[in-house]
Amino acid sequence: MFNVKAFLALVLIMLCGTVHADPSKIPFELSVLADPNGVLSIHDAITKEFTSVKGNAYSGGYTRKVHWFKLKIDTETLSDDHFLLEIQPPYLDDVTFYYQTADGRWVSAQQGDQYPFRARAFQYRGFVLDVPADAVAQGRAVLVRLTSTSSSVFNATVWQSDRDLQSAIEREYLVIGMYIGFIVFLIFLNAGVLLYSKDQQLFFYLMYLISALVLIGSINGVFAQFLFADSPMVSDKLTSLGNALVFISASLFYDKVMHIRRVSSPYIWWLTRATLMFFIIIPVSLALGLFTEWMALAINAILFAIVLWLLRALQLWYTQNGSLLLVFSHVWTLFGGLASALALSGFLDPDFWLLNGFQIGMLGTILSLQLLMIQRVIKLDKARISAVAKAQATRESLQQQESMLSMLTHELKTPLSVISMSLQSKAPSDRLKEHAFNAIGNITDVIDRCVHSQKLKHESHPLNIADVDVVSLIGRVVAVKEGSKEIRVMHALTSPIIRTDEIYMNLIVTNLLDNALKYGKDGEPITIDVTQSMNGICMSVSNVVAEDSLPNADKMFERFYRAPTAYKVSGAGLGLFIVKSLTEAISGKIDYQVLDAHKVAFYVCLPQNLQKIKLKDESK
Repeated sequence: MFNVKAFLALVLIMLCGTVHADPSKIPFELSVLADPNGVLSIHDAITKEFTSVKGNAYSGGYTRKVHWFKLKIDTETLSDDHFLLEIQPPYLDDVTFYYQTADGRWVSAQQGDQYPFRARAFQYRGFVLDVPADAVAQGRAVLVRLTSTSSSVFNATVWQSDRDLQSAIEREYLVIGMYIGFIVFLIFLNAGVLLYSKDQQLFFYLMYLISALVLIGSINGVFAQFLFADSPMVSDKLTSLGNALVFISASLFYDKVMHIRRVSSPYIWWLTRATLMFFIIIPVSLALGLFTEWMALAINAILFAIVLWLLRALQLWYTQNGSLLLVFSHVWTLFGGLASALALSGFLDPDFWLLNGFQIGMLGTILSLQLLMIQRVIKLDKARISAVAKAQATRESLQQQESMLSMLTHELKTPLSVISMSLQSKAPSDRLKEHAFNAIGNITDVIDRCVHSQKLKHESHPLNIADVDVVSLIGRVVAVKEGSKEIRVMHALTSPIIRTDEIYMNLIVTNLLDNALKYGKDGEPITIDVTQSMNGICMSVSNVVAEDSLPNADKMFERFYRAPTAYKVSGAGLGLFIVKSLTEAISGKIDYQVLDAHKVAFYVCLPQNLQKIKLKDESK
C-alpha cells in the first residue's frame, strides 16, 4: 500500500538536502535598484546607487516597478574562463541580462516566461546565461533588469561549470517530479472515492488539489517547459490563475469543513464571504490586466483569512471535538509564509527557503487535509454500512411481519372455519366436535410457537441446569404424541443422564417430533435414535417424506420458512427455528441430512455437562 507519510518524509529530506553549502556555487555580492517608471537604460542604471541585499535573494512584492540587480563576483573564485548565472523563479515575465566586454561594449540577453520556452539557450525551467569570466574583471559587474506582473521575487545562483548546473538540475527535477506526482496520485485517489461517496467536502478538496497542481506546476516552470513550450501567453497567466484557484477552492473547502453558518456564526460567516469575494475578483483582475494591483491588496485578505480559519479550527477542536489535522493544515500554511519572510530577513537561507518555504508549507497542508479526508471517508463508510445494515434489518423485519401475517391468515382460517361450523350446528356430531377441538389445538399450537419465537428473538432467559434423563424425557414426549404414526425409540447409552436445561430439552424433542409427525409420509415409522458421543449425546429424528416434500436446506431454520408443499398441513413455520435457537442456547449443534431420496434426518448433539462449558466461557 502507498505510504503517504514515508513519501512526504522522502520529499522533505531531498528538499532539505539542497540547503547545505555547495562548493560548485560561486559567492557574489548582490544589490538592487528600484526603477518605478521603468525608464532607466543600462547606461543610466550603472550611474545610480544600488542598495546592498543580504544573501542572494530579494522580494519586492506585488508591484509593476522595474528592478535592477547588480552582481559583483571576485574573479579569484572563478576556476574557468566562464561561469553560469541562474535566475529564479521561473514565472518572471522579463529578465534581461547585461554584462560588459573587455572593450567596454555592453552585451544583453533577454529571457522570461513571456517568450517561447524553445527559444532559450538552456532548456531549463529557470533562466540561465553563460557569462565570460572577463565580464566581471577589474570590478565590473553583471546587471539584471527584472519586470514581472506577478510577485517580484529574485533569486540568483552562480555556477562554476555546466556540469555543476546539470547535477543541480537533475536533483531539482527529481524532487519536483515527485511532488507533482504525489499531487496527481492524490487527485486520482480522491476522484475515485468521490465517484461513490458523492461527498461535498471531498469534492471541494479535490478542487483544491487540482488548483494546487496548477500552481505548483506553473511556479516551478514545468508546465511552461513540457506543456506550453510554444504558448508563452498561457504559461505567463497560469501562475496568476493558479494562485486565484488555490485561494478560491481553499475558501470553499474550509467553509464546508468548518461548518461556517450564517445563523450560528454570523460574524465569521460575513468575514469569510468578504474574503472570498476578494479571491473571486482575482481572475477578473487578471483578465483586466490589474492582477498586480489587486494582489497587492488581496495579500492582506489572504493573511487575514488564514488567521481567521486557524482560529475557527482551534475553536472547533476545543469546543466540538474537532480534528487537530484541520489546525495543522493552517499551521503549515502559516509556516510557508513565515519561512519566506524569515528567508528575506536573513534568518533562513534565502537560496532555499525563499522559493521552497511556500511549497513545503503547501505540501504539509495537503498531507494534513488528505489525512483529514481519509478520516472522513472512513466515517462516511461506517455510516453508510450502518445505514445499509439498518435498511436491511428493516426490510427483513417487514418481510418477517408479512410472512407472519400470511402464515396466520392461512393457518388460522381453516381451524376457525371448523370452529364456526361447529358453533353454527344445533346438534354437532362427535366427529365435528373432534375436528373443532383439533382446530382449537392447532390455533393454540400456532400461537405458542409464535410466542416462543418472539421470546427467543428478543429475550434472554437464565438457564436452569440440572440432571436430565434423556431417554426418560423422550419417552414422555413420545407417549403424548404417539397415535397417528409409529414412533420407534432406540438408544445405546452407557449413561442417559446429562446436565442441561430440561425445559429447553423438552421443547427441542417436542418440536422435532411434531415436525416429523406433520410432514412424515403416512404409513412410514418415525425413528428416534440416541447415541453416546465423545463429549455428550447425539439424538437423531428421521422420517420418510414424499418425493416433492424435501425442504430447502439453506432456509429451513429461518423464521416462518415452510416448504412449498408444507401448506397442506397446519403449521407456523417456526418449529425448526425454535429447535435451532434452543439447541445453540444450551451449547449444542444441529444438523440436517437427506439419507436417501425419500428420507430425512435431524441430528442434535448436546454436551454431557453444560455447566462446565458455561463456567469455562465466563472465565475467559
